[in-house]
Amino acid sequence: LDGDNLVAQAAIFFTGGFETSSTIISFCLYELAVHSAIQSRLRDEIRGALDKFGFTYDAV
Repeated sequence: LDGDNLVAQAAIFFTGGFETSSTIISFCLYELAVHSAIQSRLRDEIRGALDKFGFTYDAV
């Protein structure tokens, strides 16, 4: 592999993973914005996890 090909492969690898994650996050945020009842349930669940575990890796 030459240098240009290696850089191109790295860029494709990075953008492929990034695009998928950003699309899923955007879709989830849209759904939460549209459905306020689900947004409230999620907020309650997050607060419950933070009360139970604190701000730790287990809570996330």
